[in-house]
Amino acid sequence: MEKMLEVEILPPYVPSAAEQEDPVLYANNVRAEMAKAMGVECTNHSYDDAKMFQEACNLGIAPEAMDFEVHDMRQKLLVDVDHMTSCMKDFKAKDVNGDGLIDRREFVQGYRKLGHLFDFIDTDGSGTISYIELVAGLAALSGKASNKTRAKLAFHSLDQDDSGQVQGKTDGTSWGPMAAETFVAFSETPLGKRVVEVELNRLMGATKEF
Repeated sequence: MEKMLEVEILPPYVPSAAEQEDPVLYANNVRAEMAKAMGVECTNHSYDDAKMFQEACNLGIAPEAMDFEVHDMRQKLLVDVDHMTSCMKDFKAKDVNGDGLIDRREFVQGYRKLGHLFDFIDTDGSGTISYIELVAGLAALSGKASNKTRAKLAFHSLDQDDSGQVQGKTDGTSWGPMAAETFVAFSETPLGKRVVEVELNRLMGATKEF
């Protein structure tokens, strides 16, 4: 059976004065016209997205887990393709049942000493960790996150008994007890910054898996 290919030739696109000065603007506007003619939306998918998708296919990761744009991930999480690829391999290893998600049991088994961080990484409270959530969590652990996010991570790490309160002694100075919101505000003080730094350094040293 022969396959038919239909080609539509659009009218010539004449760049405006602004577009002649800005090749990126020109390219984006041409792309928008082509998308309009095809009745589809423009996205920021790039060769990096194709590379990531191919890697996911090679690892046997469900396509649904890769529903994101690399450009968007870079902007929001300050991560690069190498970090995302490394997380992909880690995600595949921890997703024992292959359903495209990491549940609490798989997380605790896979990360052992960091099981108490499950709820921090499970940001949508679904009871499972998606690939994107794992990327964000690992980024925070490696320092690629905002100060507020790092403070929240330190709080969850310190609150190992899920009491909702943390306290301690850092560099000879006692602090706390305090709840999460108070701790985040405290993290903006010199002592608070030191507390977060010490706890996250301890956390990083707790396992070589992150």
